[in-house]
Amino acid sequence: LGRPFVARELSTEPRQYAALVKRLLGSNMVELRLGCRERVGVFAVRKKSGKLRLIINGRLSSLWFENLKGVHLATGLTMGSTEVDEHGLVFLGQVDIADPFYNILIPEDLRDLFGLPGVKARDLGLHELNGVPVDPGTLLYPVLKVCPMGWSQALYLCQEVLEHVVMDIAHL
Repeated sequence: LGRPFVARELSTEPRQYAALVKRLLGSNMVELRLGCRERVGVFAVRKKSGKLRLIINGRLSSLWFENLKGVHLATGLTMGSTEVDEHGLVFLGQVDIADPFYNILIPEDLRDLFGLPGVKARDLGLHELNGVPVDPGTLLYPVLKVCPMGWSQALYLCQEVLEHVVMDIAHL
């Protein structure tokens, strides 16, 4: 698969990339480490609203995991094909979570499988990492703390979490 794809603007502009990493740190989406087991790429696509959606290229990370069973999601066709007898009463509901993938934390021992490209400590304005001094040229690796959109297991994990939360609501 080669190297994961990283947007050109991020791979060629250290200041721009450092600004993204700072924003991800401020959003509690990444933590910094001195190394990682696997690398991911990063890019963005424009949403209908004009905002950018962060996408993680997690193809290499996905190779570390077994395939899980599929996710079954309702579509418009599913709803249009629903049949009810004349006495049946149907209640439909919908649940949506804003930025669902990036609101689910992944276990600490899996995070180093989702390492973004390294960034020099000086570009982040850091002189230490977890209380240990680091040289300005030390490469620090932001690793994802959240479920990366672009990982093969992300939709399954997100759906499992959502179903668990909905089923725990007593009045449903």
